[in-house]
Amino acid sequence: MVHSDIAESEPYPVSWFFRSTKEFPVLEQKALELCKGKILDVGAGTGIHSLALQDLGMDIHAIDISPGAVEVMNKQGLKNATFQDFYAIENQKYDTLLMLMNGFGVMGTIEGVPYFFKKADELLTETGQIIVDSSDLIHLYTEEDGSVMFDLNANYHGEITYQMEFNGEMGHPFQWLFIDFHLMQEFAEKAGFNAVKIFEEETNHYLAQITRM
Repeated sequence: MVHSDIAESEPYPVSWFFRSTKEFPVLEQKALELCKGKILDVGAGTGIHSLALQDLGMDIHAIDISPGAVEVMNKQGLKNATFQDFYAIENQKYDTLLMLMNGFGVMGTIEGVPYFFKKADELLTETGQIIVDSSDLIHLYTEEDGSVMFDLNANYHGEITYQMEFNGEMGHPFQWLFIDFHLMQEFAEKAGFNAVKIFEEETNHYLAQITRM
């Protein structure tokens, strides 16, 4: 079960974390097609995207801050999976930073976005790229007449607090960020990057490719 501070709790099938490549939606397929060179899968989870890239012979390194996730990736046959904080990586360069399943969320809050781009600038090669997806949650605040109701005194509407539950056991609450594309562009440009929307689903879920200006 997935609990949040903005919507009703809802079930989430465990099978979604163990999909095969042929079960990937179009957005994820396009993301993997864009990957090149030395790739870092940030917040890789169960490693389904890294495994797909490994099967294609790509140079892929998967990281996650969950020891359990890394254990699962190793059991699934991923050759290079590490328990690692993205911000603690040093003396490495990558051609692609891959961040899927609303991967921009690892920043937690809007305040975390500039720090992310600073670290990305450090880790990317000159021709490197960030392949990331996110969602604009504005539909959750849209009334039937099309008007949008925001609390102007509240935090950015895409900042969510989640808590996961499995078999009655509750995980720790954590923050996750869903960012609209125009705001992502603004942050990218301030950091010397250019963000291009590659694909968008009807649910405001989109895929972006971010490169240096």
